[in-house]
Amino acid sequence: MLFRMTRLLLIAVLLALTANCSAQQPCDKQQQAKAVAAALHLRQQMRAIRVSDDLMGESIPKAIPFLPKFKAALVRATETVVTCHDSSAPASDIQAELSHVLHARQTRLPDGFATIGETHTNIYGKNLLIAVTKPSPNLLAVKISFDVECGDDNIWLVFEAKDARWLERILWQSPPAGREVRFFGDFFLTAILTTDVPGSWRAVVVHGSPWCTSRFSGFDIDVLEPTANARQPRVVWHTDRGYSRGSFEPTLKASGNIFELRLNDDAMHFDIDIAFERRVIYRYRVNANTVDRIEPIALNARGFVEEWLDMPWNEAAAQIADPTSVALKTVHDLYEQKSTAKEEDHTFTKPSYGPVLGCQQSKQFQVELAASLETFIPNKPGSTSTPLPSTYFKVRETANGYEVLSATNKPDPQCSGPNLMNDKR
Repeated sequence: MLFRMTRLLLIAVLLALTANCSAQQPCDKQQQAKAVAAALHLRQQMRAIRVSDDLMGESIPKAIPFLPKFKAALVRATETVVTCHDSSAPASDIQAELSHVLHARQTRLPDGFATIGETHTNIYGKNLLIAVTKPSPNLLAVKISFDVECGDDNIWLVFEAKDARWLERILWQSPPAGREVRFFGDFFLTAILTTDVPGSWRAVVVHGSPWCTSRFSGFDIDVLEPTANARQPRVVWHTDRGYSRGSFEPTLKASGNIFELRLNDDAMHFDIDIAFERRVIYRYRVNANTVDRIEPIALNARGFVEEWLDMPWNEAAAQIADPTSVALKTVHDLYEQKSTAKEEDHTFTKPSYGPVLGCQQSKQFQVELAASLETFIPNKPGSTSTPLPSTYFKVRETANGYEVLSATNKPDPQCSGPNLMNDKR
């Protein structure tokens, strides 16, 4: 009996040691050299393929099949370099070594378009950039970026200090290329959130979607929680929205369990002289089991109304004075139906700006949104336009933003005066 217990104890100890080794690999320069060589070789193969050899937009570029192996080699090389540093090593030292062995650049070169006499160059794998930071004393983050067609793709790894070494906790990257190729790029922002549990944390990752032909694209927000498997972090919360790929650079900030993303989206009133884009603020509070959008959501009353109409109802309901208002939900639902009208109906609702007026009540404003019904006639150019009744939103300024009080088809006589937005008309 004693022998059997001793044997079981020995097996348990060996299994524990094996599990620890598989989770936290020792420094192995030979494996590092192999991983680095594989990454460099795959990158060289991709760079030898010219995008102009493909039918752009009609076929999957020939470099795409190399991407999964290339990214796996980059990850493996990063892991082997990081595990050769103890947790006290400066992030700058690790970044310098990774950049050196992987032949990464310190700054980004111009985009992948050729100069004279050519159309497109071999851009896949160009501009390999590596950034290593310490979001906190116990965490090390590595972001790897490289060019793809019309943008870039990114890989993010997070390591946590354990017994003076680095243990990999999160690997986040775009899925393997399939029929629809997706990249985590255009912009790629990350932040670390704290929780009420000592020593625990969550991560926020925000990325855009590269696009070859449009100014407007879509972005994703993911709140991640580390698990026992670094390659499968738990997605606590996810959302995807639209944005404008203009000159404004998106920003992400975090404090405690709150994060805030600022970027631009397209304006409802598509007029280059009045508005083309609007600033949107995505501010969320991450609790144990919920992620709630909180104020502010825009820079001014009009932008607030636009974003209120555009956001899902579960978020919009939190931005009104009476969250149970049936009338406001009806207005919100009607806008959603109009904005998703089918093209085969040959009609669509075109919104436009009315004035923003101050009201007699303190910190209250009336925001008018006009609209017209545009109808396309088959085999005829242009469309016919039929004016629709305006909607008058009454909003109240709060400590951090605004809230909707009402939405009617008649203006409030207590709201008058000059247009506060000072539009060019």
